[in-house]
Amino acid sequence: MLTISKNIMNLQKQRFGILVFTAIGAARIASFLFDVSINYFTWLLLLSGMTASSVAANTLTGYNDRDIYAVMDTTKDRSIP
Repeated sequence: MLTISKNIMNLQKQRFGILVFTAIGAARIASFLFDVSINYFTWLLLLSGMTASSVAANTLTGYNDRDIYAVMDTTKDRSIP
């Protein structure tokens, strides 16, 4: 079970800090420009949507590039060979 969760975490490559900070900044600027208050539920939806889309994009990219990853020395030990 531990290796399965490790492979899933390796496959997702959860590095989405720039995306999160950009979306938070854009949401705050939009809320000030259009005079709309953003409650905690909206922030939760925003963060969970960004997380899900980032993980899905990283997973699909890893799946599409699996033939290249199998050849390169730095990436040949990834979850999807």
